[in-house]
Amino acid sequence: MSLFFRSHGSDAVTVSLSPAFYALMSIHIWLVVSGGVKRFHDRGRSGWFLLAHFIPFVGGLWVFVELAVLRGKPGPNRFGPAPGSPHSTELVGR
Repeated sequence: MSLFFRSHGSDAVTVSLSPAFYALMSIHIWLVVSGGVKRFHDRGRSGWFLLAHFIPFVGGLWVFVELAVLRGKPGPNRFGPAPGSPHSTELVGR
């Protein structure tokens, strides 16, 4: 735990987060946002729709349904070919 938390003195109640924690959280946020944007592109939508998550109550639910429940659009869209299609440049399942 000393990698993530530092206490100031033996009787200190406050805990400060270490730079390693901030570095790992930055990597985590980058991966989550880039994955969400790629998934929205797979659905044929702009990555800016990910900001709908900040709408109280319905935003998080809508983003969850859009990204986790609904299928991607078949065939190519304005962001490129569908992943795994014969026209895709990705190495999926090879």
